[in-house]
Amino acid sequence: MKTLLLTTVAILLTTVIFAQSPQAFKYQAVIRNNQGKVLVNQIVSLRVSILQNDPLGSPVYIETHQIATNEYGIANLSIGSGTVIAGVFADIAWGVTTHFVKTELDITGNQNYEFIGTSQLLSVPYALYAEKAGNANDDMDKDPINEIQIISKTDSTISLSKNGGSIIDSDKQTLSLNNNELTISNGNTIQIPPDNDADTLNEIQNLSLNGNELTISKGNTITFTGAVDLDADPTNELQIITISNDTIYLTNGGFLKLPKEVDADSTNELQVLDYSNDTLYLSKSNFVVLPHNFDNDSTNEIQTLTQDSNIVTLSHNGGQININDADNDTLNEIQQLTYNNDTLSITNGNSIYLPIFNNLAFPDGPFIEDVIDLDSIYNTPYTVPNGFNLYINYGSGFLLNGIEVKMPNMNYFYNPVIIGEGSVLSDDNQGANIYRGYLFKKRITPLILNYSGISNNNFTVPDNKYFVILSYGNQYYTFNPNIEIGNNFPTILNENETLISTCNNQYGRLTIWGYLIDKN
Repeated sequence: MKTLLLTTVAILLTTVIFAQSPQAFKYQAVIRNNQGKVLVNQIVSLRVSILQNDPLGSPVYIETHQIATNEYGIANLSIGSGTVIAGVFADIAWGVTTHFVKTELDITGNQNYEFIGTSQLLSVPYALYAEKAGNANDDMDKDPINEIQIISKTDSTISLSKNGGSIIDSDKQTLSLNNNELTISNGNTIQIPPDNDADTLNEIQNLSLNGNELTISKGNTITFTGAVDLDADPTNELQIITISNDTIYLTNGGFLKLPKEVDADSTNELQVLDYSNDTLYLSKSNFVVLPHNFDNDSTNEIQTLTQDSNIVTLSHNGGQININDADNDTLNEIQQLTYNNDTLSITNGNSIYLPIFNNLAFPDGPFIEDVIDLDSIYNTPYTVPNGFNLYINYGSGFLLNGIEVKMPNMNYFYNPVIIGEGSVLSDDNQGANIYRGYLFKKRITPLILNYSGISNNNFTVPDNKYFVILSYGNQYYTFNPNIEIGNNFPTILNENETLISTCNNQYGRLTIWGYLIDKN
């Protein structure tokens, strides 16, 4: 059995499309994949079989169609006009026996048809069946309308004209209930399950609240936790606000006196603006005379810029300027900035040396985003902004970084200490310690090694990486290999090289600042 259904087809409409009895009828479907998604604007193949007598019977006719769905996933085809695989469409005995339409779908174009479904044709395609009427005997009375009859209804009697007879409409039915039996006239009777206790009210329950306990009758009680109205009065906290003369009162809440209206007139401060000729008046106050427009022209002060070749002119005798490019070259003034190692250069210009921001000590350089001066961060810690690294190159106290590890006082450092984004810096001293540094946009992720107490520690540089050690604070620890850091030349450990640090003193403390970079 196939476990994968590639698509499903939903039949929308089947109608006949004949005028001169062509051998075909209309078939319309919505094409979906196995997730139920409509396949829009896609070429698919359908194989249609007409089965006779039985939905599992043998086909009397088979044909295929290659069609395109529209923007709604609808495919339209005419059964009988496809590529014939087997059978003769005109030989199908439509009016003799029952027929079924079997559909199969191929969305890959590889002739791999998947069975979709079979549906019965509940009515004979009219034009196909009526085609046989062309051989019927002539109407002997030459009257095309005398066979027409009229159906009518009076009360419950339905009649057919021209002695067609009549019937009594007996489709009306009535429901009745007798004890637990429900009966429909001209139909059947069903038994309604009885109410075992014969009591229509005993299932009704009532909710009640007593203090903080909510009880349902014939059930249980729950106790509300949290705030409880201690005085058991749900309305005594409600207050009413009123005003009397110049005083606003709040029941159970005191009162407030409003400032007095000195002149007892609520509108006399309102003023009106008025304009007459060239004068603007303010009622109950002064007036101003507006400057005259001597030429009575509201547009003659507007000027226009025009350019003719390299001459730019301002209308109304506004003058003109020459913008001629003396060397007739539109590109030779354009310059480009380049940065190589520690040198910043501009084409057709000069170069400057950036000694402090060498590639190893300031890997996020050379362009500073901000200069940072931190003091009194004991009570107000500093958080490194997201997207930035903080380079600290001076500190006058003991600094606590975001993971609460002390850094011994080194004042001016050989190389900066890099603190990553989101780190929180604080000071363990309430004094006025100062820390200075720079913010750079983040390009590398800092690496900080922290050890304390009696311990033996090994750190191995990962594959294809260098470990650049910029600064360290050490008390009672020994290294292998030894870390030698000088001014502007950090220590660099190669890939797979192991830094061994050892301490036999419980007061030992070691913090190493640096970062990892790719070898390439």
